[in-house]
Amino acid sequence: MIRKQELQAAGREAVMSQVNTGGGIAGSMARDFIERNGAAIMMTQLDRNAEYRADQAAGIYLARGGFNPLELYAVLQKMASLGSSSSRMAGLYKTHPPLDKRLDALDKSGYKDLQAYLDR
Repeated sequence: MIRKQELQAAGREAVMSQVNTGGGIAGSMARDFIERNGAAIMMTQLDRNAEYRADQAAGIYLARGGFNPLELYAVLQKMASLGSSSSRMAGLYKTHPPLDKRLDALDKSGYKDLQAYLDR
């Protein structure tokens, strides 16, 4: 948690160093918005990238546990079929990459490293 707060502070500083909001009320409002939300926006992207890595790790953990790692597809497809109708799923979509992109990323990476587990 502390590391995440440090990253947010560093992100806020990095964003602010690159933004020229000019003067006046509009510039002041833009700068205030970035100060309050810039790090959160950056962290959301970092969290989304972490989710792609977590999906890859999930395949490894499933395989090592004796389960078919391709079942992760079924889980993600089930989640996609639920859509954002529930408040839990709506919250998930705010911080996680879209499920179709997660499935595409799994397709791209493939499971060549897991072939030994799949052949058991």
